[in-house]
Amino acid sequence: MRQDFDVAGRHCVALLLDQIDGATDGPRRMAVEPALVVRASTGPPPAGRTA
Repeated sequence: MRQDFDVAGRHCVALLLDQIDGATDGPRRMAVEPALVVRASTGPPPAGRTA
């Protein structure tokens, strides 16, 4: 899995600035969409074993 830390950081800064300005009215949730990255270490289980 890969997460875009730049996007997450921008969201955090925006939330912090809103809080400093007093523009918040309570907790908020933000989600950063992860991405599946298939790498060389990804593969089927060894012969004779099941996942």
